[in-house]
Amino acid sequence: MSALLDVAATPTIRAKKRANDGVGSIAVRRTRRKVTTRNDQAISAGGSQAITFSGIVIPGVVLLRVFTYFEPSDLLHLAWTSKILRGLLMSRSSSFVWECARENMPKMPKCPRYLSEPEFAYRIFENDCHFCGKSGLPSEYWQWEIQLRSCEKCFGKKKYFTRADWCQFLEGFPEKLKDLLSFELDKRTLTRCMTTARKCASPPYRKTYYVSVQRKELWEEEYMKAGGSEEWLEEKVESEARKIRQGSEWWRWFVDLDSLRQAKIEKDRRAVVINHIREMGWGDEHAKISNKWDRPEQKEEIKMACENPITSTVLSRLEPFINKYMDGIKAERLTGERKGVLIPFLKKKLPIYDTFFLSLSTDSPYPPICEILQDPMVRRIIEKELDAPASSNLDWVSTFRGVTGRWQRRTECTLELLTAEACSEDKKGLFDRGMVLDLATTWFSCTKCNSVMRHPRVLVHGCATSGCVRIDRSDAYVLAVDALVHRSLYNSQGCIQLQRHNYTFMTQVVQLCGLDPKITTAQEMDAMNPVIECLTCNDPRNGRTVMLWRRVLTHLRDERHKEVDAKLDLVSEADKHIVLERMSEIQTRQKHQPGNQGLRCRHCRVEGNIVDLIKHVEETHEKPNPTDDDIVTLLDADHVPPVYVLWPPRASR
Repeated sequence: MSALLDVAATPTIRAKKRANDGVGSIAVRRTRRKVTTRNDQAISAGGSQAITFSGIVIPGVVLLRVFTYFEPSDLLHLAWTSKILRGLLMSRSSSFVWECARENMPKMPKCPRYLSEPEFAYRIFENDCHFCGKSGLPSEYWQWEIQLRSCEKCFGKKKYFTRADWCQFLEGFPEKLKDLLSFELDKRTLTRCMTTARKCASPPYRKTYYVSVQRKELWEEEYMKAGGSEEWLEEKVESEARKIRQGSEWWRWFVDLDSLRQAKIEKDRRAVVINHIREMGWGDEHAKISNKWDRPEQKEEIKMACENPITSTVLSRLEPFINKYMDGIKAERLTGERKGVLIPFLKKKLPIYDTFFLSLSTDSPYPPICEILQDPMVRRIIEKELDAPASSNLDWVSTFRGVTGRWQRRTECTLELLTAEACSEDKKGLFDRGMVLDLATTWFSCTKCNSVMRHPRVLVHGCATSGCVRIDRSDAYVLAVDALVHRSLYNSQGCIQLQRHNYTFMTQVVQLCGLDPKITTAQEMDAMNPVIECLTCNDPRNGRTVMLWRRVLTHLRDERHKEVDAKLDLVSEADKHIVLERMSEIQTRQKHQPGNQGLRCRHCRVEGNIVDLIKHVEETHEKPNPTDDDIVTLLDADHVPPVYVLWPPRASR
């Protein structure tokens, strides 16, 4: 304390010496100081005394200013050292010092109105018994609900505490007050702390309720004076219930005090790091970080550094991490700003894409909008227009057509490579990438929807561009396209595959038709239009399972054929004409069903069945008699007739 006072001493104030001025002697002198702020007013009101310590005169104003940096328990102990300091700290004019000291504690509860600041600090921080004065009591001796501390010996005395079920109250004493007087004590606390627990025959860990005898007598006296007034009872119940809640709040805070202190220390250390970040020139960038979890002080490297005191050496070690992290944050912010500018600009291209889509022939493959927008040439044009806005007469529809050609060649090359990897061994060096997509044995499968398809449907299959993939987060243009269309580049997830066993199945089908699978194209198979029967699925109760050659692979992927190999055969010409006629009828009926989505309007992109689309064309496009030119088939749809069951069944052998 003497060292602290020597630091705070003011040498310009003359000391009043005493005759017997030894070490620790204290003298009092009136001083004056100019008041500048509201805080200074409060401090000056109580600091009108000067204190002489070890021959040095210290103004009371300076002392009170120093005391504002203390904690309440420090002020309490300091007030017990001498009468002068007690008079200085216990006066009403010094309440501001206690308030400042309380604010130095992290999240400390406010002082209630019925307690002074010193008394509040005494109840919270001291550990002596309120009855015998024994010190050093652990926290479990503190009965927070009634704001009393009792040692083991005093708690066992009946004149201080008694069990609630043994207590005799005044006749007519309200039950509400009885409930407020009773406080519960865990039997485990009694077993650990109280000798009276050994005399209790109740089961272990049972809640036991007790009553403070002094509080009971005081309340009974107040009740007698009030004459049982209902108004007094309501006020008493409300005030005591508030005290119980406050006691519980104090207990929760006191239990968490160590963690709160540590959190405050780490917060102060982080503030030092933040200040250093600003001194490094990152202040503006740090202020622009909106998400607090993205700030550098929330990262593990700085959190670990804040576990120890922050020194200049620690700060210098953190500088490389701070520079690298803030560079990334700045780049991410600039990317986000660029993305925000690009998205509305790219939205203007969506109607142009719809116009381009409607200008294509119904059987022409078309790239999705994400492929067009991410084409290098289109990207250069868009970024150039964005950076140097000017009136442009560019024909975007023609530009999109040029992109379509490049996209189709690039995508077909990808499919040819997939085919080469799966089937090049069977080709025995005769693999021709120029015609492989036209071969009848080239069928692709989708792992997402578990469907099989051929070229050109595989080019526009929706699953090939659906789903989220990892993209370059530093590229604002790619992020803007992804946020706008929510599509990925073709087969970036690898869902389009050419499986070898599918190739084997279709090789058997082509050989069954008497053709060479290495050179037979799908067009040649369609011209032949064979109807194939699955002998394995012949059912004497239902009939013979027959299908077109394009439906065989879908049928063979059924569960029943995973364990049993399928046996195929061609149907006779007579049965073939019957089957084709029935299949055509079934297919036409399916196009009229509500669940069919394989058709679309030629004038817009609305999809549906024939009935709904006819109504749509008549009402929306005002065409009274829609023709086949108004309703076209979707390229990404299965238009092959389903499996047909022919009667009678094949005779069993």
